[in-house]
Amino acid sequence: LGAGPIGLASIFAARRCGAARVMAVARSSRARALAATLGADIFCEGLPCFDEVVERLARAPDAVIECTGVAGMIGTGIDLVAPRGTVVSAGLCFDAQTIGFGAAIGKQISLRFSLAYTLADFQRAVDALAAGHVEPRAMIGETIGLAEVPDMIEMLRSKRPERKLMVDPWRTASKEISVR
Repeated sequence: LGAGPIGLASIFAARRCGAARVMAVARSSRARALAATLGADIFCEGLPCFDEVVERLARAPDAVIECTGVAGMIGTGIDLVAPRGTVVSAGLCFDAQTIGFGAAIGKQISLRFSLAYTLADFQRAVDALAAGHVEPRAMIGETIGLAEVPDMIEMLRSKRPERKLMVDPWRTASKEISVR
């Protein structure tokens, strides 16, 4: 759930770990192409689309990775996952979450939380890139110099970038700042 940077990285990781089918669900279609590049077989704009796809496939997902960080989405993941499936909370939310424990217990699901990365996680990412997996590079957007950061922060207040913004402290300022 979610097709921001965490959701997109989760799509790539799920595919690399052997997921047979990967579905991305986002509130807009903005990341549809990136999700496909990173390994999503199906892209759904909104939960009604997800419900239609699951009905067509006649099977709920074995795992749901919640990457939005939006209150209530862990509960949505519990509702969506198959019995004895796993819900992973990877999106950081500081608001209180309401979870229907009856549904979670009735389905006998596993609920997992993730906050940080281990050295082994970084090593797997480096190994994937070293092995020639270029898909994650599609998430990289514009690279700016350190001197451009204040102007970019102001621009980001009104428009969210489609890809990850990279800061190169040794780069000289470019003439124009844009948010892709």
